[in-house]
Amino acid sequence: MCCSSGDFSEENHDSASTWLHNCVRRDVDGDASPTGGVYLFTSNLYPSNFVTLHTSLQAVAVRIHILSLVTVCCVYLSPNDVVPQVDLNQLVSQLPAPFLLLGDFNRHSPLWGHDDTNSCGRQVEQLISDHCLCLHNNHEKTYFHAPTRTLHSLDLAICTPSLLPLLNFEVDQDLHNSDHFLLLVSHVNGAGVRNHPPTYRFHRADWDKFTRLAIITGIMVQDGTVNYAVLNVTEVIRNAAGAAIPKTLNFHRKLCKPWWNSTCQQAKKERRRKWGIFRRYPTTDNLIAFKRAKALPRKIRRQIRENLRSNMCLQSHRQLPINSCGERSKQRMAFIGTLLFRYWKHRLLFTRRLLLIWPT
Repeated sequence: MCCSSGDFSEENHDSASTWLHNCVRRDVDGDASPTGGVYLFTSNLYPSNFVTLHTSLQAVAVRIHILSLVTVCCVYLSPNDVVPQVDLNQLVSQLPAPFLLLGDFNRHSPLWGHDDTNSCGRQVEQLISDHCLCLHNNHEKTYFHAPTRTLHSLDLAICTPSLLPLLNFEVDQDLHNSDHFLLLVSHVNGAGVRNHPPTYRFHRADWDKFTRLAIITGIMVQDGTVNYAVLNVTEVIRNAAGAAIPKTLNFHRKLCKPWWNSTCQQAKKERRRKWGIFRRYPTTDNLIAFKRAKALPRKIRRQIRENLRSNMCLQSHRQLPINSCGERSKQRMAFIGTLLFRYWKHRLLFTRRLLLIWPT
């Protein structure tokens, strides 16, 4: 699961929900808010449903089924807006327990790592106290303010007491081309995506060995009941299959972007190195070096994607017959559509590293 706030343009509205993920969003007029609203992605591997919220706040919520139903709410509070305490109380009262509250609160308090406090921060403190909630933040910085080159704690993770011992909280150390660090909330058991039982890889089977081992004699079925005979035959076949037919591994293969290469990897490594230097020594020279290293990977990725798209289209054009213009256009469009589908599939699967993963 992934929660975020930001400008989610209308041109991406149709691609928000896919066959891999569902998107729950709340759009806000750009003139009324500095952001385009909040949105929350849930994986289709886990049952979930939308929770209707009657509030003026920028918030969305879903209930997702793990071992039990858990409500996850994504909220954004603007630093310039004065939010009445009653609105916060009404929001929390509408969330079915147990729930996890995530978002950019833009509030200051020593409770989550600020040196000072303000009236808005005391509101959140009062909210936690009134509803007996638990705060996951451990004074780690979650926001980088580039003009002042300072780090702040603005993003919070709040939950009901029953969820506190079941969750791990961590702040990612990479900005990922943003000004907010990722809040990573995971289960204490370290469960990842849904595990599937291993299957036989028949194309790599040693059938000669299987034939030698899978010997079924008449003695197996003559004595005893039918169930006993079936058990003996099944055990012989399973033992032979286990020795002669390899199985798939019980973990998911990492799916990388089709255009990712060593140049992209090196640029990403350099960006992270420059960020580490600037974080330890926040000088002007280090800031300039970090911004350059941050812009270079985007340029490289854009060029590689454009070159790959051009080369693929050119290859598909050469492979098609010249005497059928209409058929050639159809095949070209089908090829481009397949390429784009594979790219977005790999991109959406890659986001699982940034999602809130629950066990089944």
